[in-house]
Amino acid sequence: MGKAKQNKKKKGAGTPAGSKKMERFGILYPRSAGIDVGSMLMVVSYTDSRDQIHLKQFDSFTSSLNKLADLLQGEKVEIVTMESTANYWMPCIVSLSPGA
Repeated sequence: MGKAKQNKKKKGAGTPAGSKKMERFGILYPRSAGIDVGSMLMVVSYTDSRDQIHLKQFDSFTSSLNKLADLLQGEKVEIVTMESTANYWMPCIVSLSPGA
């Protein structure tokens, strides 16, 4: 292969045509958490007061829901977003609601 063909090959290697460099998302809500709710396990991601990201797992028992609620309240989380493929999110609403 000629040198010109080799350079063209290296230049585009690993980058799909028309793609741009990925940029990091900014934090819109610093006091927020996301929970993936399943039948047996919940995974929560939240940012603490020092802007450190944490990822923790909780089982689906009431005692764990209460621990999760205490954790998020202790970190002063204001907004929680949940993802669930079924109605497994319902007990979380009761446990995470203010005054529950």
